[in-house]
Amino acid sequence: MRDNVTEDLWSITKEMSVLHQENWTTKAISRIKLFENDLVLAIRKAGWDGSEEVDSLQWTFAGALFYSIIVITTIGYGHIAPKTHLGKVTTIFYAIVGIPLMLLCLSNIGDIMAHSFRFLYWRICCYACTRDPKRNHSTRRRAKSIRISNNGGYSDYGDEMASNQTKPVPIWLCVFLVVSYIIGGAFLFSDWEDWGYADSAYFCFITLTTIGFGDFVPAQRVNKKNGEMSIALCSLYLLFGIALLAMSFNLVQEEVINNVKAVARHLGIIKDNTIENNPDYVE
Repeated sequence: MRDNVTEDLWSITKEMSVLHQENWTTKAISRIKLFENDLVLAIRKAGWDGSEEVDSLQWTFAGALFYSIIVITTIGYGHIAPKTHLGKVTTIFYAIVGIPLMLLCLSNIGDIMAHSFRFLYWRICCYACTRDPKRNHSTRRRAKSIRISNNGGYSDYGDEMASNQTKPVPIWLCVFLVVSYIIGGAFLFSDWEDWGYADSAYFCFITLTTIGFGDFVPAQRVNKKNGEMSIALCSLYLLFGIALLAMSFNLVQEEVINNVKAVARHLGIIKDNTIENNPDYVE
């Protein structure tokens, strides 16, 4: 379009037998106004963002995939957004369906990861540190006697197993996992994006908390060397990190609830249901 304007201005100049300043200026301004109108239409209707560099293209397949992820995770950096009316309407319906699905998936994934991490923590990590052979032998004999005294019933034994499985994980450990994940991501993004370490850590925190200011955005030039690989790795980091946060919130919530219940029982606000729910209890 710019080349066409240059050629038209040159044609206007050649067609004049006498180069009169006022006449030439009038025709040149008229042609430039058409060029301005074409630019406005290109921005509003065609979605042009003003960039002319091929390396800065965003709406490739990899860029669109990354856009889809930041929409359903509600991060919304803002560096890439739909310009056309069809794209905006599609984004609305895509978000209406995608965000609840994403929240549902995160909830289920967070629960699964929380149960798995709790099992690893109590059955493997803590077992090696707190193992007492004599105590374990007496515990097994006690469990066996309970099963026999209940005529084959496993209620007390099952309650004991359930209480072991629902033991909370320390809050400090959840915080340590999240902080370690942010620090690890800071090292990765400082290498991938040539950012400073502080900027990378800031980006990881803003992203995982789904704030997404957009002042730092990964893989802005998706057509550069290894651009698609960078987007894929960044997407995996975001999805797994948000799932890790969901798991941490799940574990912290359990710990907080247990502490609040313990305080409430100590103050007499709520009753201890352990005795009331025991079928062998007799007043």
